[in-house]
Amino acid sequence: MIPYRYFEYLRTGRTAGLDPVFHHNRLDILTLACLTSLVLAALGDPSRAPLHAVDLVGLGGWLGKMGRADAALEVYTRALSTALPPEVAARARWESAMIHKRNGDYDRALPLWRELRTPEAAVEMAKYFEHRVRNYSAAMLAAQEARDEKRIARLERKAAAAGGVITRASVA
Repeated sequence: MIPYRYFEYLRTGRTAGLDPVFHHNRLDILTLACLTSLVLAALGDPSRAPLHAVDLVGLGGWLGKMGRADAALEVYTRALSTALPPEVAARARWESAMIHKRNGDYDRALPLWRELRTPEAAVEMAKYFEHRVRNYSAAMLAAQEARDEKRIARLERKAAAAGGVITRASVA
């Protein structure tokens, strides 16, 4: 209705009927002002952001992109303490785990990857076990869970070069 009235004005030059267009534009401006206030408040003090859990996950993403990892973790944790749709909860877990990984806090990242039970999380666990703790058996299990054939083959070669043998069958 609003676009029609505006296009009618452009076509004819008559201003009659534009009052609803101006009213609509005023509402748009007020809405943007309210949203701006809400976003600034949420970014300023994320711990007090009056947002729904799904929106908290989005806020966590913004905070992470702004380099505010601690604040992002705080809102992800807050969101995960509520009932979230599975895909949103998975995103919050993944992002939290990756922040912990960047911070070198694998004790907190590992449980999140385990909860995710995704091939991507299994790859992260395989990398951790292979490169950080040099536990090739655990790395092999994670690589198998991820179905990462290249990593499995490399782990078999590494184990053989180190004098041990880890095969698909020995950890299956």
